[in-house]
Amino acid sequence: MAASHHGPDVIWSTIKWHHAYLRKQKQSRGSPAYLSSEPFNLNNVHSRGGSGFTQEKAATVNFRKPSGLTLSIQTSINKKRVSKRTGKLRKSPYGNYETQLGNKGDIRAKYAVLKKNFRLFGIRPKQQDLVLARASSIFRSQLPPKAKKPAKKSRKEILALRKAAAKK
Repeated sequence: MAASHHGPDVIWSTIKWHHAYLRKQKQSRGSPAYLSSEPFNLNNVHSRGGSGFTQEKAATVNFRKPSGLTLSIQTSINKKRVSKRTGKLRKSPYGNYETQLGNKGDIRAKYAVLKKNFRLFGIRPKQQDLVLARASSIFRSQLPPKAKKPAKKSRKEILALRKAAAKK
């Protein structure tokens, strides 16, 4: 999360190769891949654009036990703006925000809640897509398993059943 008195470029150049979440993973071609496991990094890619430390507004979704998920949003920008409706000066949301979505109810309604929070905090569209994709996979993992279909009968078994039915 970017500090309010330093720009994201300064923070990224400082922590680029020296932070606890940096992971080096070997690839088949020999050159290592640098990945990141930091919070608010939805791609797990080690880059300035994906870094959760340097973003002024960041969002992530995490699994919540026993079922459901938690939406976390952090903002480091404290801007004042004029409201369109009332014309009064208004502060934008600032700091940490967390909301929990349970497993009950319609999944589309939960997506609507997520999108409403994105609009409120002004989260980037690319990051919105990543958060919704992660939320979708979390919801999918929490669904009860589907019942297995019975195995298809072979042609010989079908013919044998028809013959038995014809004899009756």
